[in-house]
Amino acid sequence: MAAAPRSGKPRPAMTFHSGLPEPGCYPARLRILPYVRHEPTAAARPAPAPAADAAPGRRPGTTPTPAADAALTIEQAMADPDWIGPPVERALWSWDGREAQLQLRRVGASIRDTWRQPVGGGALQRVADAERAGLDAANPVYDAQRRRMAFVRNGDVFLRDLASGALVQLTRSSATESQPAFAADGGVTLRAGNDWFKWNASGGAAQVATLKAEKDPAAPPKPDALREQQLRTIDSLRHDKERRDAQRAQEEAWRKADPTRAPAPAFLGDEVEIVDSSLSPDAHHLLVVTKKKGADAGREGKMPTYVTESGYEEFEETRTRVGHNDPLPHALWLVDARDGSVRELRFDALPGIGTDPLAALRRAAGKDALKGNRAVQVTTSGDNGDGPRIQWSADGRQVAVMLRAVDNKDRWIASVDLDNARLQPRHRLTDPAWINWNFNEFGWLPDNRTLWLLSEESGYSHLFTQAGNERPRQRTSGAWEASSPVANADGSGFLLLCNRQRPGDYEVCALDLTSGQVKEITALDGVEDFSLSPTAARCWCAIPAATCRRSWRWCHPPAAMRACSPTPATPRSRRASGSSRSTCRCRRSTAPAWSGASSTDRRPTRRAASTRW
Repeated sequence: MAAAPRSGKPRPAMTFHSGLPEPGCYPARLRILPYVRHEPTAAARPAPAPAADAAPGRRPGTTPTPAADAALTIEQAMADPDWIGPPVERALWSWDGREAQLQLRRVGASIRDTWRQPVGGGALQRVADAERAGLDAANPVYDAQRRRMAFVRNGDVFLRDLASGALVQLTRSSATESQPAFAADGGVTLRAGNDWFKWNASGGAAQVATLKAEKDPAAPPKPDALREQQLRTIDSLRHDKERRDAQRAQEEAWRKADPTRAPAPAFLGDEVEIVDSSLSPDAHHLLVVTKKKGADAGREGKMPTYVTESGYEEFEETRTRVGHNDPLPHALWLVDARDGSVRELRFDALPGIGTDPLAALRRAAGKDALKGNRAVQVTTSGDNGDGPRIQWSADGRQVAVMLRAVDNKDRWIASVDLDNARLQPRHRLTDPAWINWNFNEFGWLPDNRTLWLLSEESGYSHLFTQAGNERPRQRTSGAWEASSPVANADGSGFLLLCNRQRPGDYEVCALDLTSGQVKEITALDGVEDFSLSPTAARCWCAIPAATCRRSWRWCHPPAAMRACSPTPATPRSRRASGSSRSTCRCRRSTAPAWSGASSTDRRPTRRAASTRW
């Protein structure tokens, strides 16, 4: 049984609707707020929605919606959730910060359309097919001056100038490119499979590194007495080998002397599989994560499906069966992209790596404690959290990596001595029960030498900074949690989510690193996510849709944006009364809505998302 989370905050996905007509579980709204550091801002009213006949995804013949005064029935509650309305599944800024781009599912279909919502007001409009070529995409990366951004759309990499809006397509291929990043010289690096490329405005794209899980054909073979005897005694065999070796050496010399040639591949051996890789901004080094080839990860469960189009039962593969095999351990390699040399980064330096935390339990069961280093994974994504777990400084001279013991008792953050190929431990989080999946973000400040990280070592998630060999310095403290930190462009502070007033009351807060002061800059009583605009002048906040107090009336989205408006109650008074929701005034409208008397006078509460461990 997993231990309960110490911080305890549910981390919902960008889809804010569970699909069930449970009181309070309705699509989140977006509010656009001006970002003024350390200045509380009033909640902006939701932008007006389109007319009922132009609502996103609304089309004739779909699941009917109850009349305004009709009571909700079991049949309606268990029907296709299209009657509730489409949730906002993804939201992002346009390049100029003048509009939000939303992804909504069509009612009665699995198609996701993109919609535009002007920040200054106006109707929500669907992006026409002919306009999709000019769209931006989620998870963009910015250069140090925040003048350009790069992103991946439909598997290709694009570059946007934030001053003029000019859009340049860097790749156009059937391959899937990923991990765009700005290079130290202003170019853009990107990954295609196990190959890495660098784009410059003057020279276009060029390959800078190739990784191969193969034997190096130029590596000397293992000692063999019979082969060596043959070469000593038969001149023709020896001369043929010498000519081949000389030709290979000459080809390598010509390749190094010719700047137009592609770099030499880095061979990692034929006993491994490549899991992940990351290129430094100066394009000099790579960190490569591998696992043993052919290792047994455990048998996957097969779930039968009886209602199928084929008319016969079919089987769907599910997760690996619990308790069958441990997760496969990883190895970490440092590759020099200039000459293809490969060096292993051993885990011996990690504190506690050779200690078995389950030794007492093993002895009680009559078993010996583990010997040697424990199995370790380099956290990447999926079960180990979201986002990259290899972070380079902007100049490419520093890199930090997060590692996790397979037994889930330890999490380490370590930097890498690039000259000597050694790990340098920076922070260790250990727990005899279980390490949380969440609250593990880390990165580098713009000075390229100060590491920042989140840690729950105090019992609550808080932000730390560490420069060089100094001990980590705690920058936030208290019986509350800090999460989702975003560093300022000048490195003077952070924006983050905090719940200083009450466990369920999350706001966007600003942390000043010089004074150590933390201030709330929103008063929305329940921010679930936020995102800065490309110019960092505004941020949107995702909050749960408001619930109407009177007769438990819920307005049908997206009409709720038109039929309900937040009551500007005093945030402190709401906190004092224990309510974390904005009240709303519901008005009769032609938009579909429903109301039903509650069987109890208890106010509905939003169902908490489960914390993943």
